[in-house]
Amino acid sequence: MLYVLYGPDNYRAQAEAEAIAHGALVDGDAGAVIRLDGAAGWESVRAACVNQSLFSSVQVVLVRGLLDRWTGKSDDGGPAAGRPSPAEFAAFAGTLPPTTHLILLEGELRADSRYLKPLAGLGAEQARIVSFSRLKDAALTDWMLRQARARGGSIDHDAAELLAARVPENLALVSQEIDKMLCYTARTGQIRREDVQLLVPEAANNNVFALIDAVCAKKGGPAADLTLSLLEGGVAPEQLLALMGGRIRDLLLMATGQAEGVSTSQVATNAGWSDGRRANVSRGRSDFSMSELIDAHRLLLAADHALKSRPVHERATIALVTFVNIAQRTESEALAEALPLGV
Repeated sequence: MLYVLYGPDNYRAQAEAEAIAHGALVDGDAGAVIRLDGAAGWESVRAACVNQSLFSSVQVVLVRGLLDRWTGKSDDGGPAAGRPSPAEFAAFAGTLPPTTHLILLEGELRADSRYLKPLAGLGAEQARIVSFSRLKDAALTDWMLRQARARGGSIDHDAAELLAARVPENLALVSQEIDKMLCYTARTGQIRREDVQLLVPEAANNNVFALIDAVCAKKGGPAADLTLSLLEGGVAPEQLLALMGGRIRDLLLMATGQAEGVSTSQVATNAGWSDGRRANVSRGRSDFSMSELIDAHRLLLAADHALKSRPVHERATIALVTFVNIAQRTESEALAEALPLGV
């Protein structure tokens, strides 16, 4: 049986992969889950599926980033390419015995991926393909309600809505907060809105990441408002510029790798990124062209120099101008004529 779990919501995909893996193991079985990275190569994955263990009646193989590594290549695969063609891989998956469970845990894959389409044609008895999109609004609230119930407690609807607002787009952290609040409310097991207000403060970091997302999404107005709010709240301009610089450097690294034919998963592995960081970078890559990334990087370097060399009272203005102009994708040469940031 083949399982392909992909999409931007890595937390739910990971949880599903682990549930499938451990559910497939027979009680009392000495067999363990074989875990591989897509960089291990096709022959290693194939051998892990074919060579049955002497100590287990089932074979469970979990591979991260295999299809992502293969997707985007200019050729169709085959022996010379070191990987199977889409048709060959589908044929292999179709011959897996019921006792072999191959779980592919992927990041964001295109729905029209050359490897997904033939796998979808295998049928539900041979392949299960699930896309995990990000939960929002009512779907996110419902997920929190189910999580609390599964852990022996409950969370009020308005409390779940507030938790979603204070910990946006981070299910791993939401899960940790639910555990923490269930411990705090152990006597009743019920999480109320006032518990969220007390135990989950609206951290400035959430607004910092909202600022970075607004800049990447070309939203100049929200970027300006968030910059001013954070500066007024005591966040240093250097901290904001450092975090923005980190995002731009990650995007530049991915863009350069893609230009040289390196897969997203390989870039992430070489850079030592976590799954969450890789997902953020992958999601934001389409927001910038290569020239826009270079301009943004040059502007951040100029802003860093300006913060160190210009009067203290200009620090807030430097940060505001920097973020708004990156959001507006202002060319560094054009900006240099208008502002003395040393671009």
